[in-house]
Amino acid sequence: MVPLPAGGEDDDTFVGRSTLAKIFGTGFDITANNFPRIDAYAQGGSDNRAYLYDSSGNDVFTGGAKFSYLFGTDFANYARGFERVDAYATSGTDKTNFNDSSGDDDYVGRSTKGVLSGSGFLSAAHNFAMYDVFFEQNGTDLAKLFDSVGNDKYHSQDDIGVLAGSGFRHSIRNNIEAIQVFGGAGGTDTVEATVIKDLDTVFGSGNLFRLNRNNSRDEDITDFQTVNATAEDGHTPVANVGAVDYVFNQFETWTP
Repeated sequence: MVPLPAGGEDDDTFVGRSTLAKIFGTGFDITANNFPRIDAYAQGGSDNRAYLYDSSGNDVFTGGAKFSYLFGTDFANYARGFERVDAYATSGTDKTNFNDSSGDDDYVGRSTKGVLSGSGFLSAAHNFAMYDVFFEQNGTDLAKLFDSVGNDKYHSQDDIGVLAGSGFRHSIRNNIEAIQVFGGAGGTDTVEATVIKDLDTVFGSGNLFRLNRNNSRDEDITDFQTVNATAEDGHTPVANVGAVDYVFNQFETWTP
């Protein structure tokens, strides 16, 4: 492991690649070549930035409030204490894991990008194939997912919401308070809402489909063409769906 400390009170920049890493700022520029692990530390300033780049293989990026890192075969680059970290996938099948902070966090997912932000940090992943976002701490968190120009599917179940399309997948997991999913970019988009239980609330009007999971998570989906809602075995939920702009299908047993 090679530690690369940032320099003093000014804002600094860290660039990490599979075979090279450098950190630079006012009055200094440090480069390390072909080390298997680099740890870069931001110790001052208020807008320190890190840019992490993948290898030609399959790599994994982990982004969070205190530190982020990108690793693959024979390399690992850690950015610690940086206010903003951007990770870039250019080849291979790369994956992102985001972890929330103890405060209020926002996640924005698009077909080519995922961004997790909160108090004092922003972590962004560009052109990755898979984005897994874990909300396991306190705070009031919100995820916004946007469709692509192709045919996409949003799958909702107990503790996970997944938006997937050609070449991308965003998985929102665990204890998040609200998920908003936006269609309208193009293609024919479908919602698969499964494991709907008696205490869940289903509502539909116009271009909106809303699902509340036992008063713990709200999911608002707009501008999708088809919604398939499936009740859990042994449960008979109620669907309050009026005039809607999409095809609404119910499966299993529902209360009239």
